[in-house]
Amino acid sequence: MVIDINGTNYYLVYEPANFQNRTVLGIVLADVVNASMNKLQSITAAVVSLFFIAIAVCLLLFVIQQNRQKLQLKDNELLARDELFSKLSANVDDVFLMLNAENLRVDYVSPNIEKLLGISEAQVKKDVYVLEKLIKEDGSVHILNRLSDILPGYQMEWDREYIHRTSKEVRWFHVVAFCSDIQGATKYILDMSDRTGDKKINQELENAVHIAQNASLAKTTFLNNMSHDIRTPMNAIMGFTGIALKQDTNPEVRNCLEKISKSSEHLLTLINDVLDISRFESGKIKFNPTPADITEITDVVLSEESVCNGCGT
Repeated sequence: MVIDINGTNYYLVYEPANFQNRTVLGIVLADVVNASMNKLQSITAAVVSLFFIAIAVCLLLFVIQQNRQKLQLKDNELLARDELFSKLSANVDDVFLMLNAENLRVDYVSPNIEKLLGISEAQVKKDVYVLEKLIKEDGSVHILNRLSDILPGYQMEWDREYIHRTSKEVRWFHVVAFCSDIQGATKYILDMSDRTGDKKINQELENAVHIAQNASLAKTTFLNNMSHDIRTPMNAIMGFTGIALKQDTNPEVRNCLEKISKSSEHLLTLINDVLDISRFESGKIKFNPTPADITEITDVVLSEESVCNGCGT
């Protein structure tokens, strides 16, 4: 109970006494009681606040730890990708570049550019047009001047001859340029693939084909010339054999002349076949198989063999 005594508030307090059923009464200034209660409330509020703050801090630390683990995993993945890409770019015959579309500033260049073109990464990052200075002068349009023609999501390709700055060796590159949007910024990605080895192999193959064609042409010319040169004495042999057969001779000589005539005809057929082969190669004649009498061919071969045996050869 709150009582007022001369304008001052008091709390009336009472408590049972332990004798004769009496009750002890007393009064306490309200300000003293209120101050104690306010202090108790403040302490309680502070403890509760600290409790919730501790819970919030724990939750925040838990979230931070989880995010830190996720970031660590992402960092490890990025480091692994960077290491893998660095190893690949250093050991393949492709130079990779990333350029900013606004000012052609070099954001990235693979470290193998010094091996393939003889210029360092720092030189390319300082002035990307140093690449154009290595192109063998052939009147072609510079690649960097054509990048603005590429639309996002599309690509353009060129074949260029570069001169290695250190060795002065001519190297053939196939250049592919992409336009891509990366985090709101337009980038040009260039893949310069060294095709020098393939180019040399193709040149060697072309040279081999040219040599083979020249050899085939020389063989054909030789066969044509030799065949025509051989036909002249063969015609003389066949002509004089025919004249000899018309003369009166004994049977043995006539038999020999007939075998000479058949052998000459067979040899002339072989010469004509050689000429036909040269015509086949030049495309002037087409293959047209015809029936043949195997018995007659066998008789001719056997008669030639008997003549050779009779002559002691």
